[in-house]
Amino acid sequence: TTPERCAAFRCGLYGLVLQYKIGSELNRHRPQSQLNPGLDVLLLFLTCGLWGWYVLYKYPRELEEMVRSEGGTPGDITIPCLLFAFFGLHLVSYMVLQGELNKHWDMHQLPQG
Repeated sequence: TTPERCAAFRCGLYGLVLQYKIGSELNRHRPQSQLNPGLDVLLLFLTCGLWGWYVLYKYPRELEEMVRSEGGTPGDITIPCLLFAFFGLHLVSYMVLQGELNKHWDMHQLPQG
């Protein structure tokens, strides 16, 4: 195998791990969420990657709803996530989503004054 193939394989695995972790974080913080990250990963394989488009639509929407339900002003990152994926940058889509989650968690850490 070439180094490029190994790097692509590692990035692909990292993307799956990120997808699972993001779904788990959303479920943990928003119990009424109906996400099933394990099933999403399985369906990603069974649909030859097509399910990933749904995930990159659903997870940002869940984050948006979570922020809105807590009284925040959500940003809509659905289109950027789908655009990155369209250009083959799925990993970047998950990184954008994780970045928005991190901002949300930081908001919970701010001292109440």
